[in-house]
Amino acid sequence: MADANAQSSAAPTASREATSAVRSARRIHDLIARKVPTAAPDDPICQVRSGMVGGAWDLVEVVAITGEDGRLAGVVDTRDLLAAADSAQAVGALMCPWPVVDIESTPERTALAAHRHNVPALPVVDSGGVFLGCLRAEILMDILWQEHAEDLHRFAGLQRETRGARRAFLLDSPLQRLRERAPWLLAGALGSMLATSLMASFEAALAVNVSIAFFIPAIVYLADAVGTQTEAIAVRGLTLEHRALGHVVVREAATGLLIGILLGLIALLGITFAFGSSELALAVALALVAASAFASVFGVTLPWLLDRAGFDPAFGAGPLATIVQDLASILLYLSMVQWLVL
Repeated sequence: MADANAQSSAAPTASREATSAVRSARRIHDLIARKVPTAAPDDPICQVRSGMVGGAWDLVEVVAITGEDGRLAGVVDTRDLLAAADSAQAVGALMCPWPVVDIESTPERTALAAHRHNVPALPVVDSGGVFLGCLRAEILMDILWQEHAEDLHRFAGLQRETRGARRAFLLDSPLQRLRERAPWLLAGALGSMLATSLMASFEAALAVNVSIAFFIPAIVYLADAVGTQTEAIAVRGLTLEHRALGHVVVREAATGLLIGILLGLIALLGITFAFGSSELALAVALALVAASAFASVFGVTLPWLLDRAGFDPAFGAGPLATIVQDLASILLYLSMVQWLVL
C-alpha cells in the first residue's frame, strides 16, 4: 500500500515536471528521455526481456533496435515483446513500422507526428540516424496542450509568443495599453471615413434603386465572418505544419471561393424570388464570391505581414482586417451593381 501511495503521488509530480520542461524548451533536444531499452537486431527475445527487468528506465513502451554504430534500425513495441511465444527468436523479427523524428524538428511537429500515428513514444535520431532517445507520451501531450493554449490566447488578443507581450498583458498601465491599441483603432476610424466617402460616390445610383442598399450590411457581415473563421483555422495550421505562406494562401483562397459560391447561390435564388430582379441577385451573388475569396486570403496574410514588420498582430489584425475587408466588400458590391443593374 505504501508503494502504491508513493507511485500515485509521484505521478502528478512527474506531470508537473514535464509541463515545466515543455514551457521552457525550444528544441526537442531538451525534452528527450535518454534511458530507453535498446537491443541489437539478433538479440534473443528472452535476453531482451530479462535485460529490462530492474532497469531504471525513463520509459518502457518501446525497445529501440540499434546497430553496432548506434544507428536506429527499428522499433519494437513492448507489448509485442511480452506477447512473443518463441523466446529464442531474434528480437529484430518483432520490429514494426514506427515514426521517427530528427533532433532538429520542432516540438510542435514531433507532437503532431505522434498524434497522427497514434504512438505512445517517439524515437529521436541525429542527422546521421544515431538513436538519441525518445519523447514520452506526457511530454507529447503537454506540447500539444501548450500550443493549443497559446494559439487560443493569441487569437483572442491575450498573448503573443514573446515574454514582453505577456508582461504587457499583465503589467502595462491603461495609458500604455492606450498607446498600443489607439493607432490601430484610429486607422479603423480613417477607413470608416473612406467607406462613407465610397458610399457617397454611389449616392445617385442608390437614389434610383434604394433596394441596392438593402444588401450592403449582409455582404459586409458575411465577408467579415469568413475572414474571422480563416484567422482562427489558419493559426493552428501555420503553427503545427510550418508550411510556406504561399501554400496556405492558395488553399484558403480556394476555400473562400467555395464558401462564396455556396453563399452566392443561396443569395441568387433568394433575391430573385423575393425581389424579382435577377440582375440585382446576380450582383449580390458575384460580390459574395469575390468578397469571400478576398477575406480568406487577407485573413491569412495580414497577421503574418504585421508580425514580419515587427507589430503585434493581436492589436493590429482585428481593426485593420475589419476595415479593409469592409472597404473591399462595399467596393466589390457597388462595382457589380454598376456593371449589372444600372
